Amino acid sequence: MGALASFLQMIADLIARVAGVLLSWFQGLFAALWTAAVTLLGSIFGWILDLFAFLVNLSIDIFFLFLTFLASLLPPVPDPPDWYVDALAPYLGLLNTFFPVSEVLTAASVWAAVYGAIFLYKGIKFLRGGG
Repeated sequence: MGALASFLQMIADLIARVAGVLLSWFQGLFAALWTAAVTLLGSIFGWILDLFAFLVNLSIDIFFLFLTFLASLLPPVPDPPDWYVDALAPYLGLLNTFFPVSEVLTAASVWAAVYGAIFLYKGIKFLRGGG
């Protein structure tokens, strides 16, 4: 009876080791599949974000192409008058070295843009009946 018990014990140990190896192999397979699935989902999410950024950039490009097309419909800009080119333009550079002419022109354009936006807002508000 002792030989049969040791033989059955050896078979049970062999089955337990094979089951442990198979279980660890399936566990490694599941971990690899899970990692691959998470990586695939991350890649798909990245592709979706890249597609969204591409579509946003494409729409911005189309908008500016449309604005460029509209600008091409305008007549050409005329040349400046001779009195400006001959008399005023050479002295603006000289004047700019002593006085902040370019800064004043920049400040005036910012001021005009702000008050132009305020005027546009109030005009739209008035046309809508808001007073």
